[in-house]
Amino acid sequence: MDKTSLVYPVLESLQNSLKHWIHEVLRYHRITAVKLDFVGRAETTLSPGQTVESRARLTALISAQRVAVDDKWLNAAREIRTSFLLHAKKAKHPGAKDLLRSLLIEILDSTSNYPMYMFPVLEHEEIFGQWTEIWTEIWTEILEILETDIVSVGCYRRGRSRAAQDNPPTVFILINPWSSADWRAFRDDVVKLLNQSSLPMVAVEITTAALPGGKDPEVEVSLESLHGLNRLHQSLAPTLSDDIWGTLAGFIELLGLPGTSDGQWTPFALTCHHCVMPEAEREGISYDMIKNWNKNGVNPGDQDAKEHLKMKSPSLFGMKTELEYLQCMTDKILCDKNYQASQDRQKQRQLFHDAQFDESQYTKQVEHLRELRLLVMELEERMKSSDPEFGSVFAASGNKTKPLLNSKRSIGQPIDWALIQVPPSRLCWTLVGSLRKPPKDSS
Repeated sequence: MDKTSLVYPVLESLQNSLKHWIHEVLRYHRITAVKLDFVGRAETTLSPGQTVESRARLTALISAQRVAVDDKWLNAAREIRTSFLLHAKKAKHPGAKDLLRSLLIEILDSTSNYPMYMFPVLEHEEIFGQWTEIWTEIWTEILEILETDIVSVGCYRRGRSRAAQDNPPTVFILINPWSSADWRAFRDDVVKLLNQSSLPMVAVEITTAALPGGKDPEVEVSLESLHGLNRLHQSLAPTLSDDIWGTLAGFIELLGLPGTSDGQWTPFALTCHHCVMPEAEREGISYDMIKNWNKNGVNPGDQDAKEHLKMKSPSLFGMKTELEYLQCMTDKILCDKNYQASQDRQKQRQLFHDAQFDESQYTKQVEHLRELRLLVMELEERMKSSDPEFGSVFAASGNKTKPLLNSKRSIGQPIDWALIQVPPSRLCWTLVGSLRKPPKDSS
């Protein structure tokens, strides 16, 4: 419905008053509105005859940024609705009465369609010291029946802010896509466990793991790694190679290395040996050096390895893959029918639109596009700059095979690992539970 609609002149006459009443409540609750619009929201219902019916409902759509997980927004929406009903009783014009009685309220998080970010939970945080007990309790008590549906249980700072401290510590549980279990009661049990551990502000998120072989291109780099942060499986490569790459398996600590004080742990990044071997005859790396490292491995203190086996993360290949993914997501939104129709409506400066288009979804799409374009710009700039240094190889296995016990055939278990001495600025810690259940206490 456009400006010729019967609703339009009524809304136009009330618009300033409506905005005043809304902002009055928002100020009281200390909610800063990023944007306020009166839009048509498509409402779909199932009629008694089991047919789908859609109609447009006039909605005051408030876009704001959530700063705390609480009931402030809900209370504000209720008070705004109450304010409309009180003013409806005082209104003299029948059209104004009807509009105020039927006008809906929706407060939308302006970041609700931003990408989700994950950061490590650090040692100084409350849940860090209790995580082993909590993780064990989840697996041994709560997941007794549902364990086959679980992919992993971990704890991270997770949210839509690119600043780690703005995202809450979250128990993050991935479930198999084919699981048919009702996870609501399970989630309540995890929340109860956290409350009993005096951790009421730790969130719980249960989500479905992605199936392999999807249509979207595989992403080998996270943008967090451009800022020195890390996640598992991010791409890495020898500094001198753009067509060789591998993935970060995680971090381990070694105790009591030569040259360290008693009781000191030294952290290293873990990957595969074949992922850290560059091409020979580059920058002083000879075929004999590569052959020796592949045969005998890299020993701690190897000065040639420290000088020549330097690593970067993310790799150029990974950044190119991420760029393709971001461009694919951008094209997907630009080709969406709802986005295109809403763009046309914006150009025609219509106040209202048909029920088949969702203004709230369009608002999210615009925000998501803005974020995607910023990420593309950042990634393109990063690809032009120097390689993101990730340290040098400290030790590696070489290409070796360990014979399998009781095996009559000449086969064995491949040994393929490498430790990277990472600069302090690129170190982080991630709490990730094993995929296997811990053994029950036999006592």
